[in-house]
Amino acid sequence: MVEATQKSRIIISIDEMKFSPELLEVVVGDTVTWVNNREKLSAYVIGLREIGMMKSPFLNPNDEYSWTFDKEGSFTYSDGIVIGVVGKVKVIS
Repeated sequence: MVEATQKSRIIISIDEMKFSPELLEVVVGDTVTWVNNREKLSAYVIGLREIGMMKSPFLNPNDEYSWTFDKEGSFTYSDGIVIGVVGKVKVIS
């Protein structure tokens, strides 16, 4: 698990077949940015269950999408392009 602080930019890399890191811990109010680092393939970040309203636009290589987590919990998201690519953000106070 990677822990982030509010003072740094919090980035999740969208790699060819995974998110990196796959598990991230942040503080309530932190904004996480997903960056598509794939060479050719687009990405589509989709929140599951508790954050089902989180849906990025299609992200071409080098595109970014950000989401601010405003409550505690454990939130799972997936890539809508590559099946089976999932990650989780744990939000603490």
